[in-house]
Order: sequence, then C-alpha cells, then structure tokens
Amino acid sequence: SNHPHMAGAAVFLIAFLESLAIVGLAVPGWLLLVGIGSLIGGGTLNFWLVAFCSFLGAASGQIISYWFGYHFQDKVHHWGWIQRHQKMLHTAEDFFQRHGFAGVLVGQFIGPIRAVIALIAGVLDMPPKKFIMAIVIATVIWAPVYLMPGVVLGAALTFEKTQVWVLVGSLIIMAICLWLLG
Repeated sequence: SNHPHMAGAAVFLIAFLESLAIVGLAVPGWLLLVGIGSLIGGGTLNFWLVAFCSFLGAASGQIISYWFGYHFQDKVHHWGWIQRHQKMLHTAEDFFQRHGFAGVLVGQFIGPIRAVIALIAGVLDMPPKKFIMAIVIATVIWAPVYLMPGVVLGAALTFEKTQVWVLVGSLIIMAICLWLLG
C-alpha cells in the first residue's frame, strides 16, 4: 500500500511465477493475490489495472511453459526437476488427454494442474493457436476471480458492523446453495 505504483509489476511477477511450469508449485500466488485483492477492496489499488497485470503475468507464464513443452517434447520427461514430479506430470497428462481444450481452461483454476498444464499441452502437441486461445480465455477469467476474495476482504474491513453481518450471512447462504447444487 506504500507503493501502489509498483503494484502492477508485483502482480505481474506473482502471476507469472505462479503460472510457470513447475516453479508455480513453490509460489503461493493465490495467497499473495488475495492480499493484493484486499488492497483493492480497501481502495488503495485499482482493480482493473491489477487484474490486467495479473492476466498478462499468468498468460505469459503459461505461454512460456507451453513453448518449452512444444519445443522439447519428450525430452521434458528426462529433465531432473521434472522427474521429481512425475506423478503430477502423469496426472496432468491424463487430465489433458481426457479434456483437451477444456482441460487447459479448467486447469488454470486447479493449483497443481495450473503449474504443468501448459507444459503438457506443448509436449502433447496441442496446436499453438488453439492453446493461446484457451489460455487467453482462461486467464481473462482467472485474474479477477483470484483477486475477488481479497477484494471482498478488503472492502469488509471498511464496513460497519451491520454490513459485516450481512456479508457473512450472504457468504454462508451462497456456500450452502453451492453445496446443495453440488
């Protein structure tokens, strides 16, 4: 909050690292993005600028990961840092083979899958145009969705006591409805 002009660069870097193959497993990006979202909700940062920087970072990380998979194909399986995560790699491969384009879209929202889905899409030869279309759609949705819990939290900190109860009650009702729908 002391340096809001640096927020865009920080958000880009967080989303980029979280979306980069394997590296994303070690980056607590969702937690950092929730924290940044709370600054948006508190009025310190601009939502659209932060969401755009998050989109750019995530899409860039995914495209670079895809390029590595597409360029190196089966050689990827023999890299040391990939061999330590073979189980997750096989899970992501199965997920991608079952769902293809939709798997890239949905994979963006599943933490461990997000860290390898682009790499797998490249290894398994998904056409580049199709991949870029899927990742742009996914990250355009992903960026604001990942910021929203923090935005709500930040806004709630400025609420009066009665407004907090309305918010908590609404969230509980929504959770119950989602559970019943599931």
